[in-house]
Amino acid sequence: MRFTFLALAFTLASSCTTPTPVEASGRAPMLGGRIVDETGRGLAGITVMPHGGLATRWPCAPTRTDEDGRFELSLAECGAHVWHSDDTTAHLLVGLTFSDTTYACVDGQSWWDVEVPADGRARFEREFVFVPGGAIEGRVVDGKTGEPLALGMRLYTGTAGAAGFFRWFESESDGRFHEIGLAAGDYTLDGNLIDGGYPLLGRCKVEAGVTTKVELVFSARD
Repeated sequence: MRFTFLALAFTLASSCTTPTPVEASGRAPMLGGRIVDETGRGLAGITVMPHGGLATRWPCAPTRTDEDGRFELSLAECGAHVWHSDDTTAHLLVGLTFSDTTYACVDGQSWWDVEVPADGRARFEREFVFVPGGAIEGRVVDGKTGEPLALGMRLYTGTAGAAGFFRWFESESDGRFHEIGLAAGDYTLDGNLIDGGYPLLGRCKVEAGVTTKVELVFSARD
């Protein structure tokens, strides 16, 4: 399992806590939403993954959008409690990611932090607009031997510390990879090494409905 490390710019009056199964109102916090295309038509079958935690985030139980593009998540065991300095009411901070073979969010993002009232008295609703995404297909090889590599990598738009779209992935034993459902934009691809940082492997442009082909060369440090 991968953990995602994020720097969050929230002002908190106190620390986070593990959410309890049922809040004071007797109801678990609920998060609902709808995913539509640019015409407003609901998109079915898109995977919705909530994430718990605060500094370190972890995936909780996913769901999929229905035929009308709607999804609903019970947050009884997901999220982190936060208190803002100007508010005595606790909120539940939940990270959201979506994945699909065809579509990506029109805003070019891959991660959303949303806050839901922790007492279960109010329901959070949000609509997301998705458009056809693109794909990256390629192979990574060893710079010295030319042999294919199974390598952990990451791809992102913007910068690694302030990415718009961000994804971890790995190449297969034959060095090949195929990442789909990517927001259009200019991407950086680098290695994800346990003890060697993030060496740059290449850059490419992703367009909606187009598969971009890349050949990456990894040169290990001596």
